[in-house]
Amino acid sequence: MLDKLKDLVKHYAGEPIINNSDIPNERNEEVVEEASSSIFKGLKDAVSGGNVSDLTDLLKGGDQDISQAPLTQNIQGGFIESLTKKFGLDHGKASQIAASLIPVVMKKFASRTNDPADNHFDLTKMITGFTGGESATGPVNTNFKQDDTSEDGLIDKVKGLFK
Repeated sequence: MLDKLKDLVKHYAGEPIINNSDIPNERNEEVVEEASSSIFKGLKDAVSGGNVSDLTDLLKGGDQDISQAPLTQNIQGGFIESLTKKFGLDHGKASQIAASLIPVVMKKFASRTNDPADNHFDLTKMITGFTGGESATGPVNTNFKQDDTSEDGLIDKVKGLFK
C-alpha cells in the first residue's frame, strides 16, 4: 500500500513540492517519500492506537473539510516536523507545503478507499496490514461485503474490526 500511497502523493506534488523553490530539485523525491511515509505512519498510528473514529471520520467523504479532520491535522503535524528537521525548512514554509499537499492527498485517499472498483486502497487489507491481523481483542474479522460503501456501512465495518 505504501507504493500506491507514494504514487498518490507524487500525483499531487506538483506545486507544493516539485515546483517549490524552497525545495531543491535534487531533494524532491526525498520530500515525496517523506510525505508518503508521514501519511502511512499517521494512518497506522490511528488504527493501531485504537483511534478508529479519526479514520472513520476521514473516510466519511461528502462535503466535509478534510483539512480540519483530526487525522489530517496529525499527519500534517508529523510532515511539518519532518520538513523542518530533515530538510531544514522553516516552520512557516513547511506548514504551507503540508497544508497544500496533505489535505488534497487525504481527500483523494478517502475517495479511492470508498470506491469498490479501486482495489489499491482496500480497507480490509489496509487495516489488517496496520494491525498485523489483530485488534486489541483478537483477530480482525475481515468478512464483510466489499460493495457496501455507504457512510454508515463503512463506519460500521471499521468499528467492527476492533470489536
